[in-house]
Amino acid sequence: MTTPKLGQSTCECGACHRYFTTTANFDKHRAGEYGGGQYCNDPADVGLVQRANGAWGGPPMSEAQKQARGWVA
Repeated sequence: MTTPKLGQSTCECGACHRYFTTTANFDKHRAGEYGGGQYCNDPADVGLVQRANGAWGGPPMSEAQKQARGWVA
């Protein structure tokens, strides 16, 4: 597994050092109050899946979901 390239939407958590495909997915794995008592959840426990490059993101879309968005014919 390679280390994902950080970019516009890929980010690394400074606490657990895991990578996430979007800031929304990063936020999903964090819990607790900001400024004290914040902690990381296991990404799999909050519905995220690990991609081939090691970053955590949402589950892959089905073909029907891709078709509904017009991404495939």
